[in-house]
Amino acid sequence: EISAATAAAATAGPTGGAHQGGSLDETVTEMPGARQGSAASPFGAPTDPQALARLLQESPRLVAAALPNSPGQFLQAQRRGEQPLVSHLCRAWVEAGLGDREWQQALHTYELQLQNQPKQKTPGGSAAGEDVREGRWTQETFSIWLMNQSRKLRECTYWLRAFDFDRDEMVGVADF
Repeated sequence: EISAATAAAATAGPTGGAHQGGSLDETVTEMPGARQGSAASPFGAPTDPQALARLLQESPRLVAAALPNSPGQFLQAQRRGEQPLVSHLCRAWVEAGLGDREWQQALHTYELQLQNQPKQKTPGGSAAGEDVREGRWTQETFSIWLMNQSRKLRECTYWLRAFDFDRDEMVGVADF
């Protein structure tokens, strides 16, 4: 399992404190290396809050199985402009000093919790009321995972806000 310290480090701002809510603009601005008024770093990663929000909104929803096995190898083999969200995630992972082992561990943890998540009822659509498997963690699933990381239930809402970069009130694999 990923430790609570790792999760805290992933959401820590430049002062080392965990980001506990607020807007996407505040979250991205707190990220090390973020520059105001700049849409991308020299490596093509969005550093402007609006650019990151656009990237998250315009990219198709990711599933863990579609992510590469090795972020470093993906970055070496990728062509410019190919899968910008996956590129951003891999680049952030590598720049954080995390390796393939931690990447695989994170994906495994995400998928395991997703498999244990109860199916959701669809409110409408072609098969109204049908049970469907959601590809993102619900707040309940996220809270269960977080409490297994030695966090208290009352903290879960704050942590969900810190992890939920696309602000859809669920934790997708890109958020995680």
